[in-house]
Amino acid sequence: MLNAARVFAATLFTAALFSLGLLVAPSALATPLDLGAGDLVQSMQFDAFYQTEPPLGGPPNGGTYTYLPTKDLAMDGRVTSVTVNPGSITKGLVVPDLNVKFHLDARLSSFSFIPLGGPLFFANSTFISNGGGIDWFMTQGTLANVILNGTFAAPLTISGVINIGTGALTVNTLLSGTNLSIVNGNPDLVAALGGTGANAILELKQAIFNFVPGLSVLGLDLNLFNSDFTFAASGQITPLANAPFVPEPGTALMLGAGLVGLLAVGRRIRG
Repeated sequence: MLNAARVFAATLFTAALFSLGLLVAPSALATPLDLGAGDLVQSMQFDAFYQTEPPLGGPPNGGTYTYLPTKDLAMDGRVTSVTVNPGSITKGLVVPDLNVKFHLDARLSSFSFIPLGGPLFFANSTFISNGGGIDWFMTQGTLANVILNGTFAAPLTISGVINIGTGALTVNTLLSGTNLSIVNGNPDLVAALGGTGANAILELKQAIFNFVPGLSVLGLDLNLFNSDFTFAASGQITPLANAPFVPEPGTALMLGAGLVGLLAVGRRIRG
């Protein structure tokens, strides 16, 4: 009887740790972006290190621009962390059981190259939807597990000052940004990011760098976008409105059923 009581006490202690969030649930119960009940998503950080992570240029991370025939810009990256309230906690997501990926795809719409004097030029470009219905998406665990997707709420812009000469002022970084609309995804994650529709907007800001070939080479003919290139990126996605995260009913039911079962076991032991 004493041993049974000890087993029951240890089991209840383990259940209590789970309920307090001190133990991590198995990957099968992992919530999107590792969110917990009541979390407010403040921002998500991502990178797409095409040229800086071995194998260099290897999939699935990185960005590519294909001039002919599509003028298509595609980027595959990873969501590295999510910052939430209460407490402004940043949760790292670069772990095998989460494996959160971020992908976007766009088509060149317009481009200008404005001389600033000497070898300096201001480059400005806009990219729009390819018209496929979904312009960006996030997956977790496997590429088949889509937790979020949507469209561009504004054109994707890429701009910056470029030095097509040589010397200390050579620049190899451009700034990029857009607004993203949410179309679909995990219901609780969607709510934690502001829901869907006109009021559910995510702001994307990123730096684009490690162009191959470099910007000074691409800009020699005063047009960055008439040649193929690859690039790396790093940035942040910020919801403009959000709501507390609520665990999916299935996950809550499974955890609740487990606790009910433990209590039933305890009753049998005491009997």
